[in-house]
Amino acid sequence: MKALNLFPSTCQIYDHFNYAPHGGYHVKNLASLDERYKCPVCKLIIKNGVQLICGDRICRLCVPYGKIDVQCPECSQITLVSQIVDDKGFNNDIQTLVITCISCEWSGELKNYQNHLEQIHNHYQCSYCNETLSSSTIFNQHQETTCSQMPVNCILHKYGCEEKILRCDLSKHYLTETHQRILLLYILQVLINISDRSQPLTQLDTNVERTTIDLLTNINTIATTTLKADKYNVQQEGIKEMISIMSNGIESLNDDSQILSDELLQQSLLVEAINQRSEILKTSCEESNAILHAHTMNMDILQQECRSLKEMVSENESISYDGTFIWKITDVKEKM
Repeated sequence: MKALNLFPSTCQIYDHFNYAPHGGYHVKNLASLDERYKCPVCKLIIKNGVQLICGDRICRLCVPYGKIDVQCPECSQITLVSQIVDDKGFNNDIQTLVITCISCEWSGELKNYQNHLEQIHNHYQCSYCNETLSSSTIFNQHQETTCSQMPVNCILHKYGCEEKILRCDLSKHYLTETHQRILLLYILQVLINISDRSQPLTQLDTNVERTTIDLLTNINTIATTTLKADKYNVQQEGIKEMISIMSNGIESLNDDSQILSDELLQQSLLVEAINQRSEILKTSCEESNAILHAHTMNMDILQQECRSLKEMVSENESISYDGTFIWKITDVKEKM
């Protein structure tokens, strides 16, 4: 099996019936099929299966893009992306699996399913803008990046900005008072955490807490007080510039942190591999020493037996010949 060196630029596709992220085949008779043909990540029929070091298989598109390792959903064992291999034998076997189309009554072998989808179900309509698209790839790209009428979350929805906004209105939303206040609160929280990462938030310095309260008070005052237009605009520009500077700094810190985390993980894996190799070499050396010791003992025994045999031969010669030397003479008649 050949190790994978490159994965696709996206790790998920979106099914045009329920928009569920997956990398496998969506079929109607999924429940009746053998579990070994199902991907433990997307729960669908495995497509372009790859094998983890634990032996379990997942879809190639279910391998997380941009990560250096994968955790098996079945046994939780970690596999480096460089250790994942194509399972050609499994991919050949699964092609004869009989499946039923998810959107019609067509039934046949899996190897013919993709052609069926492309020939019969090759048009997709966006339910938000009603635009008709010619392929699932274009449909997925449309909904993920370009559909102007699709409701999306604000980038700060995890931090309190929970409003759903049409994609075409995102720019306006980013300029709203609510969004900018949440953005400022988030940036302040990040700066506080950076200033003293070794202590919990409840143990922060009193001056930092007082400064935070003062800043929040000033923000509320600015948001609720009517100011002259020119002065307000100057303050807004200053705040935006400060946010931009701090955002760039935070992004740089996050990138550095991610790089360090990846390097630490790689070093940890390398140390673990070296330790395992050391244990193997130690065991091998102990076995070799035991064998060498046994050979030495056997050699001593053999040498002792050899000396005993020499002594016995010497004694027998002395008894047989009694000190008389005997020579063999050939052709006696001719020499007489």
